[in-house]
Amino acid sequence: MGLTDQRISGALCQVGRRRWPVLAFAAFTMTVVVLVSVGSYRPDIYDPVRHAATKLKDHVRGGQDRAKSHWAASNRTVGYEGAASNRTLGLESIQFINMDYRYDRFDSLAIQCYLSDIEVQTRPGFPKDKAGSEMVGFPPTSSPARLGPPEVATWRAHATIWQQMLLKRSPAVLIIESDAVWDTQIRRIMGNLNGPFLDLLRADNPDSKIVASQDDPWAARSGLWDVIGVGQCGDHWRDDTGFRLYDDEFAARGSRDWFGHDLAGKRVVYRANGMVCTTGYIVSLKGAAKLLVRTAMNLNEPIDLIINMMIKTHNLVGYNVQRQPIAQWVYSSGLGMESRGANSDIRPNGSESSQSGDDGSREKYPDAEKKGSVWEIKPQYAGVDFPDFGLGQAWEKVAETKTKLHFTD
Repeated sequence: MGLTDQRISGALCQVGRRRWPVLAFAAFTMTVVVLVSVGSYRPDIYDPVRHAATKLKDHVRGGQDRAKSHWAASNRTVGYEGAASNRTLGLESIQFINMDYRYDRFDSLAIQCYLSDIEVQTRPGFPKDKAGSEMVGFPPTSSPARLGPPEVATWRAHATIWQQMLLKRSPAVLIIESDAVWDTQIRRIMGNLNGPFLDLLRADNPDSKIVASQDDPWAARSGLWDVIGVGQCGDHWRDDTGFRLYDDEFAARGSRDWFGHDLAGKRVVYRANGMVCTTGYIVSLKGAAKLLVRTAMNLNEPIDLIINMMIKTHNLVGYNVQRQPIAQWVYSSGLGMESRGANSDIRPNGSESSQSGDDGSREKYPDAEKKGSVWEIKPQYAGVDFPDFGLGQAWEKVAETKTKLHFTD
């Protein structure tokens, strides 16, 4: 190689060395642009239910083996948490049933609504003295001796709401009875439930298109569910179906077993095989129609037992939640309230405080003064354990102070 050739070769090497950083930087820049473009892509229609289904494993297993397996739906399950945690919990309305003379229960409702910032519509209960299984105006019954006026009146109060749902085409409402009590964080609790519920609904109906939206976060218009128990006092899991166990920062931290799973700091939503107590339940338009047709044909059992039977026989599609977001309250013993029948409108002298010896004494007022509350969760709901029990800390929460409440000076 001559001198000239050596110079040309050297010059080319110098140019190559100078161009290499430029080319490398250009290649890196193009790679970043491509990655950012791909990562930033979003489809025009975002289906949170479909998105959730792709993120979670299929946890629907058969039989008891599923109950023994350990898994949990992520708190990141995508749903419509915002819409499901609005002031009506993502439903058209919350309907509160109460007798017009139970001013104390209207007051307890108002306190809870104030603390939890939810909107509730009140509906009058049906008077017992105007109800009867053999009175004109009530449905036929194959068991006339089975129901007394209190049970018939209770059914009529619920049936009137179902009736109005059909006339107004209401997609879904939450019905709560007059002794309903809930955690102050009920809005966020229902928001946390929404994603796992939608995911389970999709898994239970793989061939159906589940359409949920900000206006219908519970997919009530899908027609794929009838009732969701959120305040039942007893229920059963349909063990040939799936469930979703999920973290909830507002669930009690105490241990509670559910088919081998500890519900400490968790809740579970599952396909129901029964539901007892109608303290709090969400009913869809289709569910309301089914219930109205069934009870209009034969009112042969109390309302909750009819719902329970319809779920067991697959006439109703039900889902339940544990730990329940809604329970029942009673007055503390030793305040004289049990002796006047204040703990139950159906069975005035049959509640737990009566069985524990409340004979009308007033000996517990110092305790009520100390804790700033006269309300307790009914023993039937042991294990619900609201961490933020508004009525149970009523004075402290409303007054926003640790200063002791005084009944006397």
